[in-house]
Amino acid sequence: MTEGRHHRRRDDDDLTADGIYVPPPREMPRPRSEPPAAAPSPWAPAAPGKPAAPPPAPRPAPPPERPRRHPEQAPSDARSSAWTERPSPWAPADGDEYSDDHPAEYEEEEPYAPVEDLPPPPPAHTAAKAPRREDWLPPLYPQEWPPTPTQHDWKPAPPPPPPAPPAPRPEHRSGTRWWVAVGVVIVALAVAAGVAVGLNLASRSGADHPEGTAGAAGTTCGGREVLRATVTPELAPVVERAAADIGVNQPGGCQLVAVTATDTYAGGEAWIPATAGWAKLAKFDYAADPVSLARTPVVIASTRAYAESLGWPGKQPTWAGLGAALNNGQGPKLSIGSPLHDTAGLLAAMEIQSAMARTTTDPGIAQMRALSVRARLADAEAEPAKLLEKMAQQTDAAKALRDVGLFTLTEQDFWKYQQSRHPVAMAALYPADAIAEADFPLLLTPKAAGDGELTALAGRLAERMHAKDFAEQLTSRGLRPVGDAAPSGDGLTAQYQAPIGLPDNVVEWAATWAQYRRLAYHALLLVDASASMNDEVHDRAGNVTTKAGLLRSAGVQAAQLFGDETSLGVWMFASPTADAPPFTVVLPFGPIGERVGDVPRREAMRKVAEQYTALPKAGTPLFETVLRGVGDLKDRSASDAVSLVVVLTDGRDQDSRFAMPTDQFLARLTGLRDPGRPVQVFAIGYGGDADMTVLRQMAQLTGGRAVASNDPGDLASAMAKIFLAAHAPR
Repeated sequence: MTEGRHHRRRDDDDLTADGIYVPPPREMPRPRSEPPAAAPSPWAPAAPGKPAAPPPAPRPAPPPERPRRHPEQAPSDARSSAWTERPSPWAPADGDEYSDDHPAEYEEEEPYAPVEDLPPPPPAHTAAKAPRREDWLPPLYPQEWPPTPTQHDWKPAPPPPPPAPPAPRPEHRSGTRWWVAVGVVIVALAVAAGVAVGLNLASRSGADHPEGTAGAAGTTCGGREVLRATVTPELAPVVERAAADIGVNQPGGCQLVAVTATDTYAGGEAWIPATAGWAKLAKFDYAADPVSLARTPVVIASTRAYAESLGWPGKQPTWAGLGAALNNGQGPKLSIGSPLHDTAGLLAAMEIQSAMARTTTDPGIAQMRALSVRARLADAEAEPAKLLEKMAQQTDAAKALRDVGLFTLTEQDFWKYQQSRHPVAMAALYPADAIAEADFPLLLTPKAAGDGELTALAGRLAERMHAKDFAEQLTSRGLRPVGDAAPSGDGLTAQYQAPIGLPDNVVEWAATWAQYRRLAYHALLLVDASASMNDEVHDRAGNVTTKAGLLRSAGVQAAQLFGDETSLGVWMFASPTADAPPFTVVLPFGPIGERVGDVPRREAMRKVAEQYTALPKAGTPLFETVLRGVGDLKDRSASDAVSLVVVLTDGRDQDSRFAMPTDQFLARLTGLRDPGRPVQVFAIGYGGDADMTVLRQMAQLTGGRAVASNDPGDLASAMAKIFLAAHAPR
């Protein structure tokens, strides 16, 4: 059974600030037969032929309460400066050029052309088991998930117990326009995925470590302060070595930098995570301008044979090209880890967002393209360690590509895998249009940043990590120093383009990406074809066109965004003559992969977009078309699909023999409501002439949503709000 069934109207009390709510699930009756199509219209385009866990350890005492700032206000890491002036997370930075290397289909439709024993274990170092990530990451939305949340209350830690045996190893998780409006709304319909409000946040762990806390070390030693640092396990051995090089306080006989290895912040004056993204997700308050101690880019693991088919190593693939291949059903499957658990997954999601923003000047289209990649992932919560283990068992490159496919991981993890020989040769791909690095920032708490002795210790630590004679400590573990040195290994590339920084919307985008779930949709698109659609408007670049022209140009791209679980149909509504029917069926309802005549329905959808024409002097039978559309989908109701009517109009119900008073329309719409067969209406009102009052009323009656957009250049972005609402689990 598909999750996310729509089943009741949405009350205002159910809504969050983002318009998302979660009613209970329910079963639905069997689908009914399709009603006969409406009479043909002379203006319609010709259609083609038809073991038990041990008790939990006592929680450590929390660090002293410090002022918190919203993640968007937290200082970004040193590599994020290019994003700070961007007016939108989807807009390019000033001076950016849009990539010429993106697939041609993003401009005109065109098929996509494809472009070994682990090293010795690191020296022992202090380690700890910090609170689980779900304990310290606050909700990303106003409501909690699950509905009855478990409260995690900090309590003072008891006196340290005697050393205990290592805790069991937890599971490791290392991861405009009108048709654009159709596309973004229908990314709900089009990408067949859903937003699950609230996050199930699992702890990350890189290795077996004895329990302890960063705060366990003393704050002073022999009268001198000690810098206590929580360090991600990937870097902890190297930081331990650097701390040893700094030396000890002779009067006290203890190190001046005390290292605790764990994935999550465990107290102390400094935190060195793999990326500042984890600090932003945790709402950890840190001082501005943190310094990077090391780096490792996020790469895509591939069989060498497939990489060479793309032109590797001389040519690297792009995220835009990989996304186009996924949309077209070409190329191997792709898996990415969750951005709430996996460093590579978090940074890959940011890479894809940045790459798609370079393919278009329209933020809405960029968002659709990024989310369409997310919707087509073979595994959106992939664990690189398990995929590497599965790849190591493969003996045939072609079969490995089919069974495992491509997946993201850090270059360091790939380097470790390559230390042993395996039957199937591998290569690391470095996306050419956007690549991000885990840059291991040294994050000081604001209090520590104001302490001259502690900042001096932090400076000495960074200086030692950056020293040329220390670079081998990093490269010998598969990491890159801050300079130009790189680890050597089979399948690696020494140089790649400048990395992107963390975007300002890292928390929101990670949440949006992580909350996707696959949903089946029954979608009926009702498009206004009345005379007002011929009105002149300006596109995103400022060129004069018409609403109809924008619909045609964007519709070709939107057709590629529909998920394979979608069934859809398209009606155009207008009344060019007194006796004309209220609408014309321009694309019969059916599964997206089913053939309509001699072409798949997806291709037929693209042709409908190309042939769209608004009729001069035609009325707008809006109400009658909506009533018939809701009735049609109610008759098609299925227990495993979400039924949605999406209305695109720039006007109001008028100038046709079907015109009716608003009260009569709302009464008839109310009469169509059936808790056993719900159909939601999502309405898009464009321009000042759209009757937003009644559009909101019809949406509220059915549990949908209405959004107004007065600027065609902003329409796609506004429709992202409807897209998120349409994807909310019901």
